[in-house]
Amino acid sequence: QKPKKAPLQVFLSRTARRMSLDKLKATIPYLFGGITWTDSRNRNMFDQLSLTLGKADYIEVTKNNNEVTKLFMKLMDDMATNVCKKVIPADAKKAESARDFARFGSDVNKALRFIRLKFHGVFVASNSTAEIQQLRDLYNKVLAAAKKKGLNTAQATDKAWELVCIATITSPEFFIY
Repeated sequence: QKPKKAPLQVFLSRTARRMSLDKLKATIPYLFGGITWTDSRNRNMFDQLSLTLGKADYIEVTKNNNEVTKLFMKLMDDMATNVCKKVIPADAKKAESARDFARFGSDVNKALRFIRLKFHGVFVASNSTAEIQQLRDLYNKVLAAAKKKGLNTAQATDKAWELVCIATITSPEFFIY
C-alpha cells in the first residue's frame, strides 16, 4: 500500500507595507525638531508629491497606496538627503543633550544607540555593538574620506553624521512594517 501524501499547505504572506504618507509627513518634523522635506521655495514636498507618494485623490484613486515601489524608495532617498542636510547643521548649534539626531555626538557609539532606538525602535545594550556596527562603519569611512578630502574635523564629523542620518531614515526599519 502506498503511503498517503500530506496535503499541500499553501502559506500566504502579505507584501511589505510602508508608513502612510500622512504618518510620514507627521513623523519627519516630529523626529527632527520641526525640520521637514521642502524644496528651494520652502514648499512641503510631501504635499507637492502626495499623489506620486501614494495619496488617494478620491477622484480617480480612492485608496492610498502603501506599496514599497522603486519610485517611493527614490523619493525617500531625496527626502532623507534634504532633511539630513538641514538637521545636522541645526543640531550643531544645539547642546548635545538637545540634539534631534546625533544627541551624544562626542560618544559615537552612544549616539548610534540613541539613533537606533529613536528611529528604528531597536534597543542596543551599552555592552553591545552588533546592532550599530554597520552605522559605525559608515560613520568611520565617511569621516576618514572627508578628512582625506581636506575637510576640518568639525566639517568631516558633520558629513559623517549626515550620511548616517540618510542611512537611518532610508532603512526599511524606519518606514516598512
